[in-house]
Amino acid sequence: MKHLIYSLLFLLPGLLSGQLMYPGDANNDGIANHLDLLPIGVAFNQFGNPRPGASQNWFAQTFIPWTYQLPETGVNGGYLDANGDALIDTLDIEAIALNYEMMQDSAGPEPWEPPFNCIECPPPVLRIEFEEPFIVVPDTAFAVIVLDYGVPIPTELGAMGIAFGIEYEVDTLLIDDTQTQVIPNDTPERMFIVATNQGATAFRSVAPFRAQLAAAHFGNNGFIFKDTLARVGIIIEDIQRDTTTAEFSIRFEEPIVLINDLEQRIGLNRETGSIKVLKIDSSSPSLAADPFLRLWPNPVTDRLWIAVANAPLEEVRLIDLTGKLRLTQQLNGSTEGTLEVGQLPAGMYLVEVRTGNGILLQKIVLQD
Repeated sequence: MKHLIYSLLFLLPGLLSGQLMYPGDANNDGIANHLDLLPIGVAFNQFGNPRPGASQNWFAQTFIPWTYQLPETGVNGGYLDANGDALIDTLDIEAIALNYEMMQDSAGPEPWEPPFNCIECPPPVLRIEFEEPFIVVPDTAFAVIVLDYGVPIPTELGAMGIAFGIEYEVDTLLIDDTQTQVIPNDTPERMFIVATNQGATAFRSVAPFRAQLAAAHFGNNGFIFKDTLARVGIIIEDIQRDTTTAEFSIRFEEPIVLINDLEQRIGLNRETGSIKVLKIDSSSPSLAADPFLRLWPNPVTDRLWIAVANAPLEEVRLIDLTGKLRLTQQLNGSTEGTLEVGQLPAGMYLVEVRTGNGILLQKIVLQD
């Protein structure tokens, strides 16, 4: 199974024969979570000693050392072999899912932390990009998470894997977090681990309004240009306070770890994202989707034409991305009308058309 809905963790040194190990805690730091994918990526396809009687269930099991160790932290390969088959591969990720956020205190080494010693490696940007500048509740806010070097770089300067968390703003918004989706960019050359609040029915999950993600290549530096890591979909049902506008943001949560195939840590920059959330006045008629609404031209430069085939037009309003009403035009029951928009700044706007049957909404782009 190449990618699963769950989390992973960090790996630790500690190579003593007779020491205990817990399947899924690949870095032996005391917890199974998304960070554990990174050492598996570094050591992918390494092999060593089998572990007789191995189980992926969370209980103390005899640790059998390998000759292989991770190149920087020195973590022994035996900790990574969760299923005990003597090979580090995608099957070892399943134990992370099964035991997600299980904790143990039997190991005791310092937390796994590769050093920032790839001085020549250029730092990429980890960025959140929303697909739309605004939404009208209730709706789903979609964003993509991108790792971007700007220009292609040599493979030896690239990155093997990345692990990080995200959190999102909920102070003024009603969010159905049970429906949050973090969908990894499913490519054959990568492994993924993703955990959201709902997780999977049999697995533990992260705290509400958060998600964790890790992506790793199979022992090679596959991140060398621009890669979409995942698409996030979050359902925003309402704005809770007495207002018609709000801002929804997604932020990165520490730790953020980017490493190469030599287990060297690479610096990075981050850019968070936000989106405007608009709400139609609850005293207005219900919001209706209408295939008979026509707005043209779109994009528009000066005059916007509006027509509705199945209801008389009462009023047209133009709202900017801050939620501010910029223009209004009374149409007094006609079936067609215009709105002069040429004096406004270029950008995206929301057209609210009020008819005898309800409120119709459509986005337009105003060009210079």
